[in-house]
Amino acid sequence: MAEKGKPKCGLFRNGTFVEEAELSPQKFLLDFPKGAYTTLLSRDGKVVDWELHLQRLNRSVALLAQETPQAYEHCLQWAQNKDAALEVLVNSKISSHAEKSLEACNNFLEKCSVRMIVILVVDGADANLDAAKGPPLDVLVYAKNFEEFPKPPCDVYVLGGPRSIHEAKHSQWVLDRRPLESLKPEGFHEVILSTDNGGLLEGLVTNFFVVAGTGKEAKLITASISDGVLGGTMRKRVIQGAISLGVPVVETPPRSDEIDTWSEAFLTNSVIGIRSVRRIVCPKDKTSMTDWERILPSPEGPVAAALADEVLSHQTMAFMDDMSS
Repeated sequence: MAEKGKPKCGLFRNGTFVEEAELSPQKFLLDFPKGAYTTLLSRDGKVVDWELHLQRLNRSVALLAQETPQAYEHCLQWAQNKDAALEVLVNSKISSHAEKSLEACNNFLEKCSVRMIVILVVDGADANLDAAKGPPLDVLVYAKNFEEFPKPPCDVYVLGGPRSIHEAKHSQWVLDRRPLESLKPEGFHEVILSTDNGGLLEGLVTNFFVVAGTGKEAKLITASISDGVLGGTMRKRVIQGAISLGVPVVETPPRSDEIDTWSEAFLTNSVIGIRSVRRIVCPKDKTSMTDWERILPSPEGPVAAALADEVLSHQTMAFMDDMSS
C-alpha cells in the first residue's frame, strides 16, 4: 500500500533530501553540471553490486579529470595540494555521501522493494564544501521507485560510430547521443554503435552480445573495452557467468559477415539485466555498402537464460550500513 504524502521519486545532494523530483533520469543528468555517473538498483534496502559501481565512478572521475580538466577543476587543485592521486581521494567521499542519500530514501520516499538510482559526481565548486573535509565534490543522487517485469525480445538498429571517452560513464553522453536517438526508426528499442569496418560495439545505454553456434559449440562474442566500449557492471557479470558455465568468451566486435552463425543476441545493463534481441537491422554495411538484417533463430535462447540465472550468483548485495566500510 502506498504511503500517503510521500513521493515516489526524489533528489538528494551530499546525503540530504533536496526535493521531490518529477523528472526522468535523462532530464536529471542534463539539468546538472556534467560529470561521472552510474545507474544501479537497490532491492529491499540492499544495493546491487555497489563495489563495482563505486570502482567505476572513481575511475570515471579520474579519467574525466584527465581528459576534460575543467570538469573537475577545483577537485584537481585540491588533489594537487594534497600531493595524492585523485582516484584514491574521492573514494570515501563518494561512498559516504551516496550511502547517506540512499539511507535518506527510506525516510523521504514511498516504500518500495526496488529503486532505480542514478549517482552523479560533479566538481563541488558551487557547493561551498570545506576542503579540510575532503575533495570538493558534489554527489547528487536521483532515486525513483521502480517496477521490474519481464520484457519481450527487442529489435535493434545499427547506426553511428563509437562514443568519445568510452572508458568513463560521462553524463555528456546523454546529450551527445540525442542525434542518434532521433534517427532510430519507430519500433526499435536500441541503437548499436559500430566500428569503421562494420564491427558491432555497444548500444547507446547497453552492452551488446551475440551467441555464435548452438549447444556445446556455442560461444559468446562481445567487443572488448579496448575496442571502444564502456565496461558495464552487468557486462562484467555476464562474462564471469559465461566462464563459470564453460561458455567460451571472445572479446572482439561481432561482424556482419558472420551473422549466419549467430543463434542469440542480447543487451545488458544494470537496470534491464539481460534483454534478448529478436532482430538486428543495419541500413548500410560499412564494408559491403549493402543493407543487412538478422532475425535470431533463438531470440530467447538457452545461453541467455542460463546466463541470467548465473549472473544472480555473482552479484553482491550491500546493506546501506556496509557501503562505506
